[in-house]
Amino acid sequence: MSQLKINQKTNAKFPWGIIGHHNLVNFLQSSICQNKYSQAYLFVGPAGSGKQAIAEKFLNSLYCFDQNPQAEKIPCGVCQHCQQLAKGLHPDVFWLRREINEKTGKLSQDTKISQIRELQEKLNLHPFLNSFKFAVIEEAETLNEEAYNALLKTLEEPFPKSIIILLAKTTIGLPATILSRCQTFHLFSVSQLAIVQGLETQGINPDLAAKLAKLAIGRPGQALNFLDPEKLTEHLALLERFLNLKEQTLNERFKEIKNLLKQFKDSGQTVDELTKILNSWQLITRDLIIQKAGAEDLVFHQDLKANLAKLAATAQLTDLLNFFNQINLAKLYLKRNLGPQLVLENLLINY
Repeated sequence: MSQLKINQKTNAKFPWGIIGHHNLVNFLQSSICQNKYSQAYLFVGPAGSGKQAIAEKFLNSLYCFDQNPQAEKIPCGVCQHCQQLAKGLHPDVFWLRREINEKTGKLSQDTKISQIRELQEKLNLHPFLNSFKFAVIEEAETLNEEAYNALLKTLEEPFPKSIIILLAKTTIGLPATILSRCQTFHLFSVSQLAIVQGLETQGINPDLAAKLAKLAIGRPGQALNFLDPEKLTEHLALLERFLNLKEQTLNERFKEIKNLLKQFKDSGQTVDELTKILNSWQLITRDLIIQKAGAEDLVFHQDLKANLAKLAATAQLTDLLNFFNQINLAKLYLKRNLGPQLVLENLLINY
């Protein structure tokens, strides 16, 4: 992807504070200065990669620049657009997310055509503030087939002065017709050094910054999330319970599974939350493999190093590698709507 230079006709500065992804950030800022936009963008990256933060900064700066292109700092934080966006009250910005099912109270598994049609109606109206109309579609990979077809019509015949951003964890499952009509950017892993430096510029202690950068595994948003001590403690406790399962009986493991499922029973997000947990299990299994191989310095979860060393001493490398692959299969089975309890029980039988 080519990197454009900021138009020298403006002295505006863009203090986005985004960690990493410099090419994408520079490209979007240059687009604003040159008033050249795509009708649709697609930001692809795992949770915590920063795609939502970049989308927020982009639309905020676009509106601010449209109102005052010579502002010393963009977004300025004081203009009408900035104030409305900060309060979540901007009349021309629409965020589309999966809905809560009114009957079950649970989050829907997909994004429906009714939501896309409602969005189309909003985009078809004249902008309230004579500027752009902006739509951000989260979890674009969850749109059902009818919703994709309806969205495709909008992408083929875009509304005037409207911009759509799709956010997705992966392009797998996204129709080629949608992909071909979006300017796509993949948010790849950010180096530990870049995350450390980004955190330090925000006033984070260097030791803490280094620790969080390791735990983030290339995802700046995750590092920022772990600045909350409660979330970090919860994350480490989850992994420690997983490591302890190794010394438990099969009945005790199955009991742990039931406790996990109870947490998400009423949220409607069982598959999503369990997939996150499996990702964490896979990362700690990776650490076990690294510990077994004698490369302790490369272990992500240094706080659990004693637990890892204890388990690695008795584990077989081939067994750990096999279990790592079994977690991949478990995630695949969850996506295919196999029963979560059965999937997890079969996985832990082999742990």
